[in-house]
Amino acid sequence: MNQLHQKLSHVEKLTHSLVVQFEEVKHQKELLEVQLSEAGEQLEAKNTELQQLKSELEDAKIARGFAATNEDSDLAKSKISSLMREIDRCIALLNE
Repeated sequence: MNQLHQKLSHVEKLTHSLVVQFEEVKHQKELLEVQLSEAGEQLEAKNTELQQLKSELEDAKIARGFAATNEDSDLAKSKISSLMREIDRCIALLNE
């Protein structure tokens, strides 16, 4: 009977140890989820900033006009053509 009591006591200790470890892992998981969420928000903010900077760069290239390189010139022509098509569509809608 004493041996059975010792084994049960040992099982209880192991169970308690597992519960403590589980709670620690659960807490770590919650912290990691918060960190992941924050990292996701930072990534989204950086992506938004990157897109804004790309747009500003494109606008700056166009504002420079027909610059020294053909690539910049082609970009400016493309943007102007796009704007002209949009203006034509607006005029067509107004005429309806």
